[in-house]
Amino acid sequence: MEETQPLERKRNVSLDKLFELVTFGNRDPNVMSSIASRLTRLDRRLTPNDRTAIEDAAGGRPLSSIVGGIVAALDPDAAPAQHRLEEAAQPIAANPKLRNLIIAVKKSYEQIIDTVSHDQLLEAGPAGAVQERALRMVRTFEQFLNQHKDEIEVLQILYSKPYAVGLSLKQVKALAGMIEKPMDGSPRATPDQLWQAYGRLDAAHVRGSRTEVAADLVNLVRFALHQRGELMPRRAEAHERFTAWLEQQQRFNPEQLRWLEAIRDHIAASLAVEPDDFDLAPFITWGGLGKAQEVFGERFLPLLAELNEVLAA
Repeated sequence: MEETQPLERKRNVSLDKLFELVTFGNRDPNVMSSIASRLTRLDRRLTPNDRTAIEDAAGGRPLSSIVGGIVAALDPDAAPAQHRLEEAAQPIAANPKLRNLIIAVKKSYEQIIDTVSHDQLLEAGPAGAVQERALRMVRTFEQFLNQHKDEIEVLQILYSKPYAVGLSLKQVKALAGMIEKPMDGSPRATPDQLWQAYGRLDAAHVRGSRTEVAADLVNLVRFALHQRGELMPRRAEAHERFTAWLEQQQRFNPEQLRWLEAIRDHIAASLAVEPDDFDLAPFITWGGLGKAQEVFGERFLPLLAELNEVLAA
């Protein structure tokens, strides 16, 4: 999201106060512009876990979309403006759960030592100090996993069987929240910081510099548990495994390949694919479950089971 518009007009007013003003009917363009500016900055910092939580609280609407609505309502070339500002304010003004969550997430980020970015925080200082911070962060994380392996369901699964079958994305997101905001007083760390720390300590075996989807946390945990010799994003891993699997299969026609690639991408992001998921994009735009069954015939369900196993293994 670009920040040329909106402009910060109320720098000395806190975000929770701005939310309060909007809740009580204030639609002053300066207030709305300041809210949009603050939310734009927050959106850039969101972890995958927090981004999903905010989107869920907003009824499935991304934070960037809410900001876009405010920015459009502030456009001086579009008129009349008042009813557009009223409409743009509603996702925030009428949703206390969303407001409270945004404030909580914002405050949690402000507690991260200082205001530098996660990357700068890990990389700041002499090389020796950076290496030491990375090592300390990794050791703390691995101690956390060991200490809580009997309490956290997702860790129980990963300790007992080193593959992702049986895990849900909801469980993984819950684990991400525990790591980012530990209840036992342990030092905070985001999955991205941990990924960078492992990259600093073992660059030859770490691909990428951060998580791309929430499910990447599974790969991060498995690498920390020494179940995997290489740390890589799930999307890249799924692409490699899918390509190898495809080479062993009979030929698929172009339409079937399009569906298979979408299934691959869904598994990479969500850990698994189920028939109910075909009510989601992009599947639903192509005809959903019924169309998928038509395209693959009686092979459809066996293919789903096989891809779930191959791509989650």
